[in-house]
Amino acid sequence: MLKRFPHCQYIDLFHESYDPRVYPPEIYGEQYVPQDAALAAREEELFELGVKAAKFIRAKFPQLKIIAGNSGGSSGMIAVLLRRGFPREHIDYLGSETTSQTFAPEKLNPNATGGIWLMGETARKFGYDIPLTACFEFTSRAERDLGAQRHAEWYARDLLTGLAYRFPTISAAGIEDVGNCYYDYLWGASGLCQRNPLHYPKPAYVALATLTKVLDRVKLVRQMPSGPSSAYALAFERGNDRIYALWTPRGECEMELEFPTDTAVTQFEFYGRQNSLKTKGKRLTITAAGAVNYIISPIAATKITAGKRTFPNH
Repeated sequence: MLKRFPHCQYIDLFHESYDPRVYPPEIYGEQYVPQDAALAAREEELFELGVKAAKFIRAKFPQLKIIAGNSGGSSGMIAVLLRRGFPREHIDYLGSETTSQTFAPEKLNPNATGGIWLMGETARKFGYDIPLTACFEFTSRAERDLGAQRHAEWYARDLLTGLAYRFPTISAAGIEDVGNCYYDYLWGASGLCQRNPLHYPKPAYVALATLTKVLDRVKLVRQMPSGPSSAYALAFERGNDRIYALWTPRGECEMELEFPTDTAVTQFEFYGRQNSLKTKGKRLTITAAGAVNYIISPIAATKITAGKRTFPNH
């Protein structure tokens, strides 16, 4: 496979090998006890297989980064490894396969994008500090379940969550819906374009193209506090520019950006329309919503404050 795909840099350790619904009880301060002897034996087998595989990969393919997980939110699989003392030097990343479906991106659930936090917290409970990333099936959402607009909004927020965790790779969606009976299953219609023979781009395609254009080669600076925990403001930098991604999970929220001096900025709306704006009194107010807004500024904002909220479509 490496001869055919020499650009490959990552390899998954385990694939859908453990119940993705499992919360490790250590997360909420309890001790783990296997349900029965068969499960305990299976977990020991998985651990030993994982150590053997990781050592083999390190010895034979040292250029590959090892991603452990790829079992839903992966917390259960990760706990199986780490509670037994898996060698830290044989894991480069913990990997999420939170296909999400109809879970909102921000929802704290092991099967949702927001469950990425649970994956990292699982490692911390066992004394490990391991970077996080997305596995190759992160994430899958069907337009027919969400509608075209929400489908686009949630995919964009999936990607922003990955950027917030500094994922080296983020593989949301498929290029297009599949052209066979798998289309009628949960994951076959999760593409950014329609199925063969149409291939027409969906709104999500345009939304992610806009996100890619605005955030190409950026570096995360931080998540800026805005007041409420459900008004999001991610700050990025690229060269001399600062880029701000603003959104809220539901409804609309006025968000005021404050700068050290008055300045001209560029606003990119969700589907790419550009607006040239100027601050007034060193301040600029943007209406954030489920569809992400982007602000590109030549100077850094000193403060972002969430204000009035409305719910016109709810």
